[in-house]
Amino acid sequence: MISKLHTGDMERFLSRQVVGRIGCLDGKKVYVIPVSYAFVNNCIYVHSLEGLKLKIMRTNPQVCFQVDDTANLSNWKSVSCWGTFIEIEDEKEKAIALELLRSRVLPILKSELMNITEDWPFSSANDQPKGVLFKISISEMTGRFEHNGEEYFNAS
Repeated sequence: MISKLHTGDMERFLSRQVVGRIGCLDGKKVYVIPVSYAFVNNCIYVHSLEGLKLKIMRTNPQVCFQVDDTANLSNWKSVSCWGTFIEIEDEKEKAIALELLRSRVLPILKSELMNITEDWPFSSANDQPKGVLFKISISEMTGRFEHNGEEYFNAS
């Protein structure tokens, strides 16, 4: 049975994940791209190199952000958020955003292709990475889940 997630459950779920998808609209096409993120105080924090998503969000700052976790077809969670893209310009806020991204709890397991190292996502706490830091200020969110009682679901 599919059920709704409550606000606190959605916030805990967003805080525990590290990859989500941003959906943005250039006026003609919807563009969806996965990003690594941190969630704190109703904001999604992201570091990105210049590219199409930044170009689109600077033109149309209204975005959707989606995160899911699927163990199997009967054990999953999904949260969708709507909000506003805000490029971080203030140096103090940039430092805070970088620390949030650096301090995330990362998954224990890795694969051959997804090799997380000490340098991921940034090489040093003293380095200012190239690219742009931005946040998505969330104005609305919704979440759903389904589970069949397996322990996996209860831990996330």
